[in-house]
Amino acid sequence: MTVFLGNDVTAAQKGSVEQQLRSMPSVREVSLETREQAYERQKADLRDQPDLLAGLQPECMPELLVEGNPGKGVYVAEPMQSS
Repeated sequence: MTVFLGNDVTAAQKGSVEQQLRSMPSVREVSLETREQAYERQKADLRDQPDLLAGLQPECMPELLVEGNPGKGVYVAEPMQSS
């Protein structure tokens, strides 16, 4: 499961979302992928597509909270309420 974090998310909101993820019975591990890490991953993924890579900048990438069981194919694209 991957949660895309908006550019204006606060540290408190990020912590709340992480806590909600960790409280899910199926989630064993949660990690943060920073904008820079996402940028480096996308650069590697797009290495054979220079046209797409040309406009890619780290500040365009979202931070991600990634559930430690990759491959489930679940993406949370709507805002989660912070408590």
